[in-house]
Amino acid sequence: MINFNAIFQIIGYLLMIVGVFMFLPIGFSIYYNSGDGLSLAISGGITVLVGFIFFTITKNKDHNVQKREGYLIVSMGWVFMLLFSALPYLISQAIPSGTDAFFETVSGMTTTGASILS
Repeated sequence: MINFNAIFQIIGYLLMIVGVFMFLPIGFSIYYNSGDGLSLAISGGITVLVGFIFFTITKNKDHNVQKREGYLIVSMGWVFMLLFSALPYLISQAIPSGTDAFFETVSGMTTTGASILS
């Protein structure tokens, strides 16, 4: 049987880390007066909050990780990380389409170099 408690606790850790890294560019946004600081703060806050909820719900559960959980952690971790990393684009309306924001995020995270931005 698949141990979803272990999977979601590790995904919670991952989301909290991604959320904290979303706060780092806020200083640059303020310094260069780009106006994207608020969308980054909101995105980071949502990501940290969801990660904390995943972590808290699964805190005192069994965390035995086997191969199948490992595969799911990696695949689901990428999906969750990419979905939440697209939030700054959507909140700031820099890329209003969800599919375009997701494409741009996947392109950036995987360093493929493809972009919809001109």
